Amino acid sequence: MKTICVFGGVSSSNSGAYNTVAYELGKQIGTFGWGVICSGTRLGMVGSLIDGTLLGGGVISAVVVQSSGEAAHLHPEIRECVEAPTLAARKSHMMNVADAFVCLPGGIGTLDEIFNVLAGARMGLHQKKIALLDIDGFFKSLVCFLGEMVEKGFLKKRYFDELIVEQDVLRLLERIR
Repeated sequence: MKTICVFGGVSSSNSGAYNTVAYELGKQIGTFGWGVICSGTRLGMVGSLIDGTLLGGGVISAVVVQSSGEAAHLHPEIRECVEAPTLAARKSHMMNVADAFVCLPGGIGTLDEIFNVLAGARMGLHQKKIALLDIDGFFKSLVCFLGEMVEKGFLKKRYFDELIVEQDVLRLLERIR
């Protein structure tokens, strides 16, 4: 079974569209017969993603950081949960287990996770597909910034070109297949 690592916001956002799309992403992942590895929280988009994945028949693996308080917010349907000693260990575990990565809108923690995966690819630690699900143009500025990094010589065009950016859930999943 293919395992998709999904990063995304866990706090409330101003847009219900984010949770709706996260739910749809999860449902389609489950329908494809794939599993998800994520933080496992019941909060925000990740909670919606988990609900959708389970409805679609998918399996969820959670990775929480010990002593972070995350376990208190674990989704009630989580059956497999790994406790990592540090945030770095969590990101490393997810990078090793996942077959591909999808990033939903989120805050600093979400950006940290996706940039960690992008840096891992650049360093040759993995050759897995990385995608941004661009809900309501959330990642437009980030993609422009990455393009400017290429333009100024701080990022090789190859890595920019390998980043999948889609607004449609099914198109994104087809591209990471």
